[in-house]
Amino acid sequence: MRILELSTEESVQRLYIDPLASYLRVRGHTVYQKHGFRRSLSLMDLASMARVWVWLKKWDIDVLHVQTAKAGGIGRIAAWLAGTKRVVYTMHDVPFHDQLPLWRRRLYRRLEWLLAHLCQVITMDSPAGKNRAITAGLAPARKIHVIPVGVETAWFHPIPKAFETTIVVVGTVARLVPDKGIDRFLRILAVLKMGRIPVRGVIVGDGPLRRELEALARHLGLATLVTFRGEQRDVRTELALMDIFVLPTKREGLSVAVMEAMSMALPVVVSDIPAFRYLVRHNETGLVARPHEWTSHIGTLLHSAERRQTLGLEARAHVQKYYEQSVCNRAYERVLVG
Repeated sequence: MRILELSTEESVQRLYIDPLASYLRVRGHTVYQKHGFRRSLSLMDLASMARVWVWLKKWDIDVLHVQTAKAGGIGRIAAWLAGTKRVVYTMHDVPFHDQLPLWRRRLYRRLEWLLAHLCQVITMDSPAGKNRAITAGLAPARKIHVIPVGVETAWFHPIPKAFETTIVVVGTVARLVPDKGIDRFLRILAVLKMGRIPVRGVIVGDGPLRRELEALARHLGLATLVTFRGEQRDVRTELALMDIFVLPTKREGLSVAVMEAMSMALPVVVSDIPAFRYLVRHNETGLVARPHEWTSHIGTLLHSAERRQTLGLEARAHVQKYYEQSVCNRAYERVLVG
């Protein structure tokens, strides 16, 4: 079967599509991968649509698999025009949220509802995402399949620290954008640094807010306590240096960064938002924090290496059981082949 994997950004290809595409090729399918579309609406979208139409015709594509809203819109219309037999759209989360103006939320909801008619299957990362899509009226429940993002747990395995230290490293991996709550992460560290346990912060990732966040770190007296590591293609070495993983995000699909940290047996502390309630079971595979609970939850882990180890091992076992990459790959192949 000839499959075209299409996404808006290169990072989506690397995180979500590359592992799946490798599996599909081993299974005997011919897989093409393309990415690179402007996130905002523009007249250039017409040229992008024409380009996708050419790919579909030139390679005689049997299945188009599109991920993220922009590629999803361009790809589905191009596939409809090209007469592609099967189209699967992966929507990691609904593309409208409370931070957007009301008119834009209504526009995006209407567009998604219309475009849902141009694909056979919609997949989402979590039951929470599926519930949001159904509540918004984007598509009937029977059309939406839940397939979680997978993790190669053999690759993301626990790595022993080269040396022991009394300093506890609290870290995160995220794009430096408003939704990820990295400003909250810094404010939490500013409180924790006043305790009796020495603590350091590590932020892995880049984005438009980097300079602003670096300035906030200096303002909070964290200049020597927090390291901004920028974007790293292999985050394993960064995670291996951490003792606690924190993600105070304001909205999220199913976070690959959190799953990778869990797979490496790191204790995680995450926001109390719907997507995490299926991934992180409070007090079992991690800690779920409401706005007033961040410092107390992280504080309990700072004071107990045993607690950190117990939660970390349970987190890894949970990811191995429910989010192993090979299991997710097989589920996607069934949906793509139909």
